[in-house]
Amino acid sequence: MKKAIIGGFLSLICTIWLCTLYCTVMDHMVTEYFNPPGPFFSTVQALNLTIPMLLLFIGFIIGIIIMGREFFRKE
Repeated sequence: MKKAIIGGFLSLICTIWLCTLYCTVMDHMVTEYFNPPGPFFSTVQALNLTIPMLLLFIGFIIGIIIMGREFFRKE
């Protein structure tokens, strides 16, 4: 049960920080961008937030996996 709580806090913290980064990117949108990455990911690259956003997304996925594994484990 303790691991499920840890996974829940990890996913919650990563979600809050991802929302914060999303709001930051939306406030500082670039005016010139290329079509394949689009304006959002061009802004993420311009603000050098690619690695933090990727790490937070990975932390969110790890938290969900930990919670799912602990809730469906037979004891």
